[in-house]
Amino acid sequence: LHFQCWLANGSFELIVFQAFPIAVNLAAEASKSGIAAQAAPALAREILAIPQLRLDGLMTMPPPDLPPAQTRAFFAQLRALRDTLQQQLGCHLPVLS
Repeated sequence: LHFQCWLANGSFELIVFQAFPIAVNLAAEASKSGIAAQAAPALAREILAIPQLRLDGLMTMPPPDLPPAQTRAFFAQLRALRDTLQQQLGCHLPVLS
């Protein structure tokens, strides 16, 4: 949770922001939650429209027991999706996990 205080019209206000990443299921594994990459732009727009929420990035979980090169490919896809979202939505998404 992030707390932000400021004076507005001479009064004190406390605003609570919940920051979080969107979970993206890039491998389309039934055993994992998360949205499909194609659904990420619409969900991101919905989140950005809610003042109390702060989208800070994307996360994914590659399938277990993959060779490192294949695991890196999932994170490269996530980075590309993040870059596209930043460009389309005009927002900063610093977290990739």
